[in-house]
Amino acid sequence: MVSPETLEKMRGLPSEFKSHEELAKAYAKETGKTAPEGLEGFSKGLEMPAQICSDHQQTINESILHERLHQASNPDGNALLGSNLSEGTTQALTEKMQAGVSFGDFYPRETQTAKELMNKSGDSAVEKLYFQNDAQELKAALARDAQHDSQLEQFKKNYR
Repeated sequence: MVSPETLEKMRGLPSEFKSHEELAKAYAKETGKTAPEGLEGFSKGLEMPAQICSDHQQTINESILHERLHQASNPDGNALLGSNLSEGTTQALTEKMQAGVSFGDFYPRETQTAKELMNKSGDSAVEKLYFQNDAQELKAALARDAQHDSQLEQFKKNYR
């Protein structure tokens, strides 16, 4: 689902591995904000290499995958999802690519919400928005679901 242009840009963009302290400094420099507690990585799209903490061996592969998915995502699709659901979708896709396993506690509420959306509308509908900024399948799935819910409520009212 990732565009060939994005993949080409990613090809020449390595990940950089840093200690927790170095990662926090890099985060502050790039964002102007203090690094959140537990930060294991960050990226700014395809503007710079993904920044990964190398202090925790049990989560390093997951952090690499998570940040590379951010880089592969479509910025406009992410804007439509909003920052929380974008993080949750990124982590849900990370876990999906790891056969449902997570070695850290990354964005638990956001990830659960994204998983619920994916279960409700289908993985491909969310993935098309996330990677391609194509919301048609997601809109159709949610409209079908809303229509179904409305019909079910009407049915319940008729038989109370």
